[in-house]
Amino acid sequence: MIVVVAIIAGSIVGIVALTRDDGSKDDSAAGEIFLEGASSQGTDPFGSLPGPAVSVTTTSSTQTTMSTTPGSATARSVSGGQRGLYGGSLNTGRCDPEAQIQFLSNNNSIANAFVNALNTDPTLRWSGGTKVSREQLPSYIRELTSVTLINDTRVTNYGYSNGRATPRQAVLQAGTAVMVDRYGAPRIKCNCGNPLTAPIAVRSAPVYTGPQWPGFAPSNIVIVTQTTVIIDVFILVNLSGGGFIERTPGSTGVDVAPTTTTTAPPTTAPPATRPPTTSPGGTVLGTGDVQATLNWSGDCDLDLHVIDPTGTEISFVSPTSPSGGQLDVDDIPDPGQTGNHIENVFWPTGAAPRGTYSSFIVNLGGFSSTSCPYTLDVFVNGIRTGGNSGILGAGDTSPTATVNF
Repeated sequence: MIVVVAIIAGSIVGIVALTRDDGSKDDSAAGEIFLEGASSQGTDPFGSLPGPAVSVTTTSSTQTTMSTTPGSATARSVSGGQRGLYGGSLNTGRCDPEAQIQFLSNNNSIANAFVNALNTDPTLRWSGGTKVSREQLPSYIRELTSVTLINDTRVTNYGYSNGRATPRQAVLQAGTAVMVDRYGAPRIKCNCGNPLTAPIAVRSAPVYTGPQWPGFAPSNIVIVTQTTVIIDVFILVNLSGGGFIERTPGSTGVDVAPTTTTTAPPTTAPPATRPPTTSPGGTVLGTGDVQATLNWSGDCDLDLHVIDPTGTEISFVSPTSPSGGQLDVDDIPDPGQTGNHIENVFWPTGAAPRGTYSSFIVNLGGFSSTSCPYTLDVFVNGIRTGGNSGILGAGDTSPTATVNF
């Protein structure tokens, strides 16, 4: 079983609100958020570092500014240890930590600005503590891990001007190469050497400025939340083939290859007409106002996600919500365990808040099976009112099943 050792206290929807412990002001937090394509170095980059070219096509739209109304542009918060959050290619990394170290060693004023930017972030943590000195930069950077963003990601990105680091709120396009720390947080933008810190909440309706790439939408943006423990291994989407690869922290490559299969998956099960009460192994399932149940066969690692009316997402990363929902069965098949499996999220009778519930499935990979059939059933007051079924390949996400309670 592939395991990421990572714990997150909860999952929220919205821009994470952080304040700086040095009292510095980020003027862009007033509402402007800059869009930065995967191949762009942005405004006033720290430098230009060597490395493999970015293989992402960035197309500018005729519209370079998008205004939103308050509450209309929400971003999804995800744990930095979530499997498949980042991508990579087997045994190769697009970032060059030694080039970053050499660049900073040769430029004293830039190195000073770099550590000052990192040290404004109250969430900064590494083996040396919660601050980084100039002398510690080589050790700090060598702890970081080269990855590729799979999602458009909100960060505070720093330019360099007049001897100082200049913060700006930004969205980095999926495909951008970054280095992340041992808690999963992006810390360096690789093609320009810019330091990255946690995003700052905008104080008014966001205005997205800059060339918009195809598929950009505020609702597709993610905010990475650090894990509370050190990540032992990152599970990356394999960008040069199917499945997932394992990358140890501090590594730019030397990964474990993904598994493949030549075995045809079994057929999918029909939708349920009544809420299930037990798992195939006899575990009693929770039932109540709202119940979402995932059934599948094969040894794929499928995960059930349910977002409640408050915007809180329940999954293996955060198995409970303040609204009373809980993931009471989380099934991870062992290699070759190709029988029936089940996961279940429920709100007890009288506990579920009124509103819309959204459920979907993510295939995080597998062992002998990389594609598996699934059935998602969503029940309201004991009646099936939503769901879907199909076959999910490694890295695929199912359609969202939406019900109202």
